[in-house]
Amino acid sequence: MPGPLKLGSALIAAILFLLGILNCATLRGGIEYDRALQAYQDHQYRVAESLLRSTLRQNPGEERAISLLGWVYFKQGRVEEAGKLFTEADRINPENIVTIEGLGWIGYTLDQNEKAEENFKKLLRFGEKHFWNPDWTYYDRNDREIIQSIYSEGSFGLGLIAKRRGRWKEARDHLERAFTHPNRFIDHDTIAKELADILFQLGEYKQAAVIYKDSISRNPLNTLLLNRYAWCLFQSGNHEEAKQIFLRSKELSSVPEEFRHDLFGSQSVTQRLRGKRIAEPYYGLALIYIKEGRLDAAQEELASAVTISPYFHHPHEISLLLAQHPEWQERLRRKSPGRSLP
Repeated sequence: MPGPLKLGSALIAAILFLLGILNCATLRGGIEYDRALQAYQDHQYRVAESLLRSTLRQNPGEERAISLLGWVYFKQGRVEEAGKLFTEADRINPENIVTIEGLGWIGYTLDQNEKAEENFKKLLRFGEKHFWNPDWTYYDRNDREIIQSIYSEGSFGLGLIAKRRGRWKEARDHLERAFTHPNRFIDHDTIAKELADILFQLGEYKQAAVIYKDSISRNPLNTLLLNRYAWCLFQSGNHEEAKQIFLRSKELSSVPEEFRHDLFGSQSVTQRLRGKRIAEPYYGLALIYIKEGRLDAAQEELASAVTISPYFHHPHEISLLLAQHPEWQERLRRKSPGRSLP
């Protein structure tokens, strides 16, 4: 027999709906809120905003509508307006998880790390309170997944903050928790990529390769994933497979004329990042060809890489290569005038 505290999704939805109507000034207000919620879920943010404004004109203190309007603004990039609404909704009801989520992401977006952490930790405590409940196993499956999603979201937010601060091990711990729990709110590949990137930074290449390979199975044309996966293979000693992945990435990456002719100093930040990504398979292939004893091919790939971008995420590998072949440096400088070597 299920425990006495079993949650029923249909029952909870019905209770929330009835409470919503009672909290609104009129039946129309409750109906408009539900229509606004549906419009928000359908990404029709202007429609949702109009309906929520109508709801709030009838009942200015309807906390659910204030919070949902905050999310509508947030999705439209109106971050400061959204923050004010979440703060107001939190003052009325500090227990609303939807509002707490909003405050967490507002804090993260505005680089207010301490405020974001405080709210993401509330999401973790909310989840843990249910995980420790002796009736947890009797919860409806849908309710368990929603609670785990909230816990995963809090862990994900804390992981991103730790990553921003360069606390790689702390970030890994948070992101692993986010990754291992169901999450209906944040795409699985988004969490997986962040976790793999942290493992990459920590030099845990074999673990990162497993996640990158899985993500590539769903995103086979993503050159960023291909480059990272290839580098993990290279660092793990699987040079032949790494070469094939780098070749695939190189084939997918076209080299715009801007990278062939413009000096590095005239490029925008976006162009620099694009150039770094496009150049990465060339650097990788140069290192692999050295391993194979194909010095001319390695030199050609390296010359092309420097022409596109002088940056590589492991520059010491290139420095060692140039130290072993100092005669290459003059040719590389002629190939890329105005650019420094890695």
